[in-house]
Amino acid sequence: MNITVTAERPESDKVVATITVPAAEVDKAIANTYKEVAAKYNFQGFRKGHAPRPVIDGIVGRDAILAQATEDIVNDAQPAAFEQLDIVPVDRPSYGEDAVVAVEHEDLVLVATINVPPTC
Repeated sequence: MNITVTAERPESDKVVATITVPAAEVDKAIANTYKEVAAKYNFQGFRKGHAPRPVIDGIVGRDAILAQATEDIVNDAQPAAFEQLDIVPVDRPSYGEDAVVAVEHEDLVLVATINVPPTC
């Protein structure tokens, strides 16, 4: 996954990282989520795996699709960000209280607060 990561260290045991996922990667993740849902469920009137997006949006919901795509993006971007920053987290990163959701044709910007072992 091609991501851009910048970080600052406000405290010795925390890293605040800004992870930017390009729009092309976001679009690919959303398309993969639609394919997975179409293949997993039977939609009346369509062969398995061949339901169009409007039908899936009407039954499953567009918000659910975008939420799943966002979760998939975060799960793929996290290890890559840790590797780029060369850090080992102590706990799961915090992405704030407001939910960030992927939007088609737009970059996804995540701000993560990551707890790391304190420096001596």
